[in-house]
Amino acid sequence: MTPDSVCKYGCKTLIHFEKIHFKDGFVYELPIEQSGEIHECPALLSYEYSKDAVPYDGEYNENNISNDLASMKGHYDTATDAITEKDFINHKKFIQKQLAALSSPLWGTFFELADAYFLNNELDDAEKAYSIENLIDPENGDPKKGIANTLIQKNDNVKAIQYLTNMLQEIEKENKTSYEFSEAGQNPNKLSLDDLDNVYYLLGAAHYKLDDFTKAIDYLKKSTEKILDSKHRKFWHKDVFDLFGKCLYEEKKYKDAKEAFEKARELEKVKKTPFDVTPEIHGIGSEINERHKETISIPFASSNPDDLIAEIEISLRETILGKMQKDQDWEKLIDQKIWSKAKQRYEEIKKYEMYHSEEYRIIDYVEFSDYWKIFKPNWKYFEEVFGNQIIFFGKLQELRVLRNFVAHHRGPKLGHYLNEKALDDLRNLHFYFMTRIMLDRRNNTK
Repeated sequence: MTPDSVCKYGCKTLIHFEKIHFKDGFVYELPIEQSGEIHECPALLSYEYSKDAVPYDGEYNENNISNDLASMKGHYDTATDAITEKDFINHKKFIQKQLAALSSPLWGTFFELADAYFLNNELDDAEKAYSIENLIDPENGDPKKGIANTLIQKNDNVKAIQYLTNMLQEIEKENKTSYEFSEAGQNPNKLSLDDLDNVYYLLGAAHYKLDDFTKAIDYLKKSTEKILDSKHRKFWHKDVFDLFGKCLYEEKKYKDAKEAFEKARELEKVKKTPFDVTPEIHGIGSEINERHKETISIPFASSNPDDLIAEIEISLRETILGKMQKDQDWEKLIDQKIWSKAKQRYEEIKKYEMYHSEEYRIIDYVEFSDYWKIFKPNWKYFEEVFGNQIIFFGKLQELRVLRNFVAHHRGPKLGHYLNEKALDDLRNLHFYFMTRIMLDRRNNTK
């Protein structure tokens, strides 16, 4: 702690500086007034935002203010360039320099630092920065949502639920007055009814991670209703419907799940700004949270077992091509007996080109039973897609058994090849394979 001194920006407030240490080594000297409150210099705020926004009749040290603001804005522009290029490390570095350039924090600067930490998966530092911003601007809803989101990402879900429940009570206490205040534009970030879609979403996400799908569905349904009632669409709204669909699927409400996933795909058309490079800032991010990998949109072909199996099999072949074709001699990596037989079938079917609906490839003539011999020795190409190898091959074996019933039309009655248990198992297998394949495609097309 430094001894008391007069604020350099002209307001004449006596302050001292307390060092705030972050885990990555960054240290910020936070200005504290004699009352113990964080010093938000009215001279600096009024100079930056105008007297209409921050009334101030005192003196300005214009030289100190203008120099520090120029330095801050230079770092901010560099940080903006970095995040546009998805360079999260340098983005954080220059956000830190932006903050350190001022002897009194501006509104939102700690929030930007918190987002930078969040993007780098430095969650303890993100929570600390969001908390400081919350002290600076306690009526702003954004840092509160940032704290809750960070707690969820840290798997501190019980604490997140308690925190979010308190937020709900605060919103309900403010109720319509707060909503009108926000709509009037006097403080667009004030925690209000406008925040309900996000708060409900975060509550749903926390319950989802605790495997409490019933409560998750209740909150996510409220979030989707708020979203559909709103005139404005935001890029993270698709994540709400993705997660809603996943929870419905877990509860075997397949028709409702399909509708939720379809709505999520529709919302993917919402444009992002350069700062919206990942959904983690305002939503639950699939890139940081491994469990959340399964909350992407699933391309339901239909509820027909044959279509579900076909979609998995076609997608497995596309994954083989997508991953292995990066090597020039990739075909030599496949057992040559398998490849030779596939070539023979391919050449034979050429005689019937008049029946082809699409251009066929040799990979399309590999037998389903041969997939083991392709994936197993070349697992290094597929580990990033499917993760645990033992689970993958177990699922593939389950699929093989169910596929045989459907592909060979086992049974005396048309369309009745699987019982209800088998149908449920097939839907779960479809979900397992397609979520991982679609997430990999999404990540590799960014």
